[in-house]
Amino acid sequence: MERIGVIRNTYLSAYLHALRQNAVDPSPLMGQTGIPEDFEYLTDYMLPASLLHRFIQSAVKNSAPGAISTAAGLYNAAHQPNPFSDTVKGRRSLGDAIDRHNANIAAYSPENQFDLQVDGMVSRWRKLGRSPTMETETFSIANLIGHVRCVLGGEWLPDTVGVAVADTAMLRELPLFSGVAVRKLHRHTCLTFPARLLDAPIGIPDRSQLEGGCVTSSTEDPGFLWTLRTVMKSYARTGDLNVDTIAAVSGTSKRTLQRYLHRLGVSYTGLADQVRFEVASELLATAPELSITQVGLELGYRDPGSFSRAFRRCAGMAPITYRRRFAANPQSVA
Repeated sequence: MERIGVIRNTYLSAYLHALRQNAVDPSPLMGQTGIPEDFEYLTDYMLPASLLHRFIQSAVKNSAPGAISTAAGLYNAAHQPNPFSDTVKGRRSLGDAIDRHNANIAAYSPENQFDLQVDGMVSRWRKLGRSPTMETETFSIANLIGHVRCVLGGEWLPDTVGVAVADTAMLRELPLFSGVAVRKLHRHTCLTFPARLLDAPIGIPDRSQLEGGCVTSSTEDPGFLWTLRTVMKSYARTGDLNVDTIAAVSGTSKRTLQRYLHRLGVSYTGLADQVRFEVASELLATAPELSITQVGLELGYRDPGSFSRAFRRCAGMAPITYRRRFAANPQSVA
């Protein structure tokens, strides 16, 4: 059986935002393409790439070619957690952020491959292979530009953009590419800019630490842990966070995974508890139709008492108290 391509729900959310910004209700489009509406709020989950591609093809009919995809790409880069804007301790460079982005993508979406080439004074950030459609390639270009803007500022543009699928004349007509040289390539999408910019530092604040015994993300290998946590959050809603399951879907063995986490100072049990807590917090805050018992059962707890005790260890309060405080003042428990 061939591998089913998957893609993060953040890309779907970006298109939904872009459509609403253009006064288009996306709900009928989601119904037509078979995407559940609640996927918009499950940004750390995955959906089949084929579904998203069908949705995009329907969505772009509501605007000039490329406009929705450009807006979605820029929004996605600025709002999803990523190596360019996440909260990891220390100072890192643009070049390091690009390398970590490329590694993260390869880990959870092997069909999408990126590399960074440096040739003298010129650097090229490339998306290898041809995009499925003109719109997905336009999204990819805007997304990459948006990532770099997280470091170099909101007005930054590359010297040259190379495209394999998109109509170069159409791209030149979009405001984002005003003044940018757009060239036709055969096998990849590419941003070209001065190599010296790769040394631009990223000033990143410390990640806040949760109290109560729950593990927090290690900063030694944020790319690996970010990818692992993404997979774990997808499986938390099924109630299956067994280490054997997560190791298998991550392409490694249980022993290798546990040894790697140990070197980072993280236990799998603690990481699983943290992931369950994060998903539980989301459900308590955004799914009032689910009872406290239903939230616990969905996350694999056998009884309400076990769920309540685990949640209290992380949050310092019972699930019902958290839900009530969030309803009264969402910022008080954020």
